[in-house]
Amino acid sequence: MALMVNAMILTSNEFDLIWNDKGSGAKASIQTWRAAPKANGYLPLGDLAQAADNTWIYGTKPLGAFVVLQDVSTDGDVALKNPESFTNIWTDAGSGGNTDGSIWAPNPPNGFTALGHMVNTGHSTPPDTSSYYCINTQMVVQAQSGPLIYADTGSGAKKDLGVWSFAPTPTQPGGIVLGTFLANNSHSAPPENSLFDLIDPQYVTWVTATASSRRAKPSRAEFTAL
Repeated sequence: MALMVNAMILTSNEFDLIWNDKGSGAKASIQTWRAAPKANGYLPLGDLAQAADNTWIYGTKPLGAFVVLQDVSTDGDVALKNPESFTNIWTDAGSGGNTDGSIWAPNPPNGFTALGHMVNTGHSTPPDTSSYYCINTQMVVQAQSGPLIYADTGSGAKKDLGVWSFAPTPTQPGGIVLGTFLANNSHSAPPENSLFDLIDPQYVTWVTATASSRRAKPSRAEFTAL
């Protein structure tokens, strides 16, 4: 029996700065952002990690758009649920950075999958579970790690940190990369079985709109997993 759920999807170009590694002494630099869509009821599936290059300074907002979703299912299966809790992956303790920061993995409800990791200031307080969604597991496809976004080499932090992007796998093409990231306590790529994308778009029909636009009128998107 096909899974029938309904959701709305927008791309948001509004972001709030969460944390950066300024002052850490790491060889690379990173700043992290949370999507802040103006449309009510839409939440991200993770945060955005932005690596340093020659086009930005600390505090420069990302130029791209970020996927946010809202569940509008009325009968049967549910597309999206908030994570139940978070597990800490890393803190910048020992780094000497100007701002304390930490990275967290969401613990999804049974039958749901997390498609990204989250960031918060401080070392012991996890993000708010009501600020994110996990997605129905039948709506995801295996992914692989993309380019390394950041490694904390030289930071002095007590634990190593690698921050990785997601990429579709050659054997399961068409997964929708959402712009989220996955972190691990290593400068090596994370295990492939820990990476997922939104399901192949051949099973998805949607209309996107810019969340920051007052004229945006997104249409109901019907997700069908066979």
